[in-house]
Amino acid sequence: MRDKQAHINDLLEIKLAVLSVRERLDSPDPEDVKAAMKEYAELVDSFYEIEENLAPPQYSGAKKDFEYLLRLLDLAILYHLPSDCQEH
Repeated sequence: MRDKQAHINDLLEIKLAVLSVRERLDSPDPEDVKAAMKEYAELVDSFYEIEENLAPPQYSGAKKDFEYLLRLLDLAILYHLPSDCQEH
């Protein structure tokens, strides 16, 4: 089993990258939008590879819905946080 903190750090890196991609999806340059969409798909794939609790329907949904991916990332981060760090 991977170190929990390393896993959380990987999830946070993916989330930051996803947020960065969101800005580029609104670019007036079609090539930039195309590159951002490709990067987004790769980030979803990375998330699916490292998050053992992600089900195939969640993966499919994340491929299609940006906000859904962010919600899944938040839930995964919360799931892996030690219980004394979670809000009640």
